[in-house]
Amino acid sequence: MDFTKESNAFKEWVQYNNIPSNAVLLWFVLMTFKHSISCQGKFQLSNLVVQQFTGLSKQGLTDARRKLVDFNLLDYEKGNKGKDPSYQMRSLVHTNDQSEYELHDKLHKSTQSSSLSVSHAESSSTQSNTPLVQTSKSVHKADSFHDKNVSLYRQRQDKKEELEIVHFYESHIGILSPLARERLLTWQEKFRDEVICAAIEIGAEHGARKVGYVVKILQEWERNGLKTVGDVLAYRRKKLNHSQKTFYSDKKNGQSSHSIFDELRRGG
Repeated sequence: MDFTKESNAFKEWVQYNNIPSNAVLLWFVLMTFKHSISCQGKFQLSNLVVQQFTGLSKQGLTDARRKLVDFNLLDYEKGNKGKDPSYQMRSLVHTNDQSEYELHDKLHKSTQSSSLSVSHAESSSTQSNTPLVQTSKSVHKADSFHDKNVSLYRQRQDKKEELEIVHFYESHIGILSPLARERLLTWQEKFRDEVICAAIEIGAEHGARKVGYVVKILQEWERNGLKTVGDVLAYRRKKLNHSQKTFYSDKKNGQSSHSIFDELRRGG
């Protein structure tokens, strides 16, 4: 299995299937482990190790694993004494690649169909000088089909962007509740995805455990008119320089006061 292709296929699959976030996390942990040991078939992994990497409780792990099995994403064999449970990941690449191809193919064909219908309608009108009642209906149907497919494609792209932000947050900070997820995703209306991811990364560096920490960072950037990652970097450099100057200034003043007190003590 190709790790990148499987990950992208899974992200796409998640957009159209109602699967809990703990099962999504478990899938990525298992796939990452499989990739790290270059395993093509079954592999064994203890429950304790899986729980350490996912942060799931024993029951949470059981529920997440059952979901993956129910969706035919995973084959699982329970371990025995002295033997760890075994896993085998099921590939999604072929199925998702085919569906992606079919969508683009439909978009392409519908565009061609719409263009041909218009062209045919115009030529028929020129030759017969008759109203375009029937031909206009076929054109309208072709356009309607094209618009629906374009809308579907855009919805899929938006959903994919949302999933990438959620996955980035959960891989750096922790699992998002539905409410916290919506709170985070509303910032897509104000910032690009890479800026939101930068805020998540900074939050993780400072030990953030809740989405509120990331939201405060984004609010600060909004107040200061930051729009891009470049703006963020320049702003952080400016803050760092200011902090350093303040620190050295305070330190200098402290040393000066200290020397004055020493002189007073000696004088006394």
